[in-house]
Amino acid sequence: MIVLLAALSRPASAGDIFLAPGDDVLTKTAVLNAGDRYLFDDGVYEIAEELRWSGQGTEDEPIFIGAKEGAKPIFRMNGGYFLARIHDASWVRVEGIVFEGADGWADAGFNGIAIENATHVTVADNEIRFFDGYGIYISGASSEVAIERNWIHEVESDGIYVGCGDASCFVTDSTFANNQLGDLGVVLEDGTISDYASGVVLAHGSQGNTIRDNVVYRTSNDGIYVGSTEFGPQNIVEGNAVWETTEDGIVIEGSALVRNNVVFDVGDDGIRCYDSDRNTLEDVVISFNTVAGAFDYAVEVEDWVGKSGMVLANNAIVNPIGRGLRYVYDSYNGEEADGDNVITTNVVTGFVEGWDPAVHPVGVVPGGGYEDFAGAEGWDFYPATGSSLVNAADPSGDTFIPDVDFNGVQRQGDVPDVGAYEYGGAGNPGWAIEEGFKSTDVVNAAGKSLGGCCSSSETPEQAFILLPLLGVFGWRRRR
Repeated sequence: MIVLLAALSRPASAGDIFLAPGDDVLTKTAVLNAGDRYLFDDGVYEIAEELRWSGQGTEDEPIFIGAKEGAKPIFRMNGGYFLARIHDASWVRVEGIVFEGADGWADAGFNGIAIENATHVTVADNEIRFFDGYGIYISGASSEVAIERNWIHEVESDGIYVGCGDASCFVTDSTFANNQLGDLGVVLEDGTISDYASGVVLAHGSQGNTIRDNVVYRTSNDGIYVGSTEFGPQNIVEGNAVWETTEDGIVIEGSALVRNNVVFDVGDDGIRCYDSDRNTLEDVVISFNTVAGAFDYAVEVEDWVGKSGMVLANNAIVNPIGRGLRYVYDSYNGEEADGDNVITTNVVTGFVEGWDPAVHPVGVVPGGGYEDFAGAEGWDFYPATGSSLVNAADPSGDTFIPDVDFNGVQRQGDVPDVGAYEYGGAGNPGWAIEEGFKSTDVVNAAGKSLGGCCSSSETPEQAFILLPLLGVFGWRRRR
């Protein structure tokens, strides 16, 4: 259950506007001024037309639209295309509201929240549900947008879609963190897909953005998709948990730093990277991830030959009775593995294709399969005592060692561990992967906090391990 945080508690001021069910929300929020705070009481607000919010707040006097202290307002969409559209705006915060489609939402053409040509907009601690379109859609010349701690579910298109598919707009320097995105798209009872939906999509042109500490599960398309930056600044994908995607777990088609992610039980590839038809692939770092269980390859990279800044290092890649790693180059036409690609110390269990040990002699190291983890069947991918992952990573700067691991625990830069977790003794000290918000609060064996933030309340080597595949793609949603 999501915890909707209340609006900041302070005495009422001249900028406070209090609203209750039955009020005309469209009219009362039509003009937004710096310092205004629109505070909504408990209850259901029937929204018949698209709410259009445009206003220029400031850092000192932002515009606030959200729950009155202790309240849980529900905005129910009965008409329009988006329930709320934040456009040509700055320094706006939307917090603590349930946004939902009314009865019949599955065929109504409803979408949740749109953000267009806006800067310094924060959408936090909301629940977004029951839309047959997008949960959140961000486009135009938007920057420094923060989408944080939202629960987005029962949405039949992408949970969060960012940018324009043809790179005609650039969304930049924005953060998508600590959200929970689940049950996206529609998989029918017979297993066919009628609506494709991903958790988070950065469309071509999106650049300098961060996707961090999100929990993404049961999607009818990819978990996370990152398109071309058009040679702009890298996007960052780190600390996310992704599972039960019908397609790939994480897809990379442009410059990106991808690390500390845990991806498992996916319907196609765990992590896949390739060049799009825009031919802009460069500067991709895939390091210190844990990928366990995939219908196809756990990790597949292609179109890397001749590209600069490409790194595949220190990943725990486990698919014991399937395909582990595929490094693609066109050997039939004389293409060879690229020695300028940094490929090192990936601990792999499963079939390996394309790896050339003459070019990357330590690119692949055989692993112990699911036995390397503390409890894979219970979704615990923390290293087991004696795991082949511990103290096994390449510590060179070329592998881009993160400061912290998936749990938020400090990495040992001189002898780091392979995969998303840094081993600190028996037993995972951090968040247990589950349907819910990720926490990076960490405790040691004595129960002492180790810090953290952002909890939910705020030549092929085939070391086959004959364990059952983790998951089962048993989810099926119906209209």
